[in-house]
This record gives sequence, C-alpha cells and structure tokens, in this order.
Amino acid sequence: MDPSLQCSICPRWLASLQGLVMHEEAHGLHRGDARG
Repeated sequence: MDPSLQCSICPRWLASLQGLVMHEEAHGLHRGDARG
C-alpha cells in the first residue's frame, strides 16, 4: 500500500516510517493495514 494515499493532508509526515506512525497517532487511525 502506498502511504501517500492514506492522507493528503500530511504528505511530509508520510515521508518516513516513523512519520507514518506519528501520522497514525495524530489522526487516531491505528489501522492494522497501515502498520503492515
């Protein structure tokens, strides 16, 4: 899955795996498919 497709509001956070985790926590997603 392309993480850039999950949220068009936070592209700079999605630039890294750690950013993706911060992105999930910030948006309260915590979805299994996003953690891979």
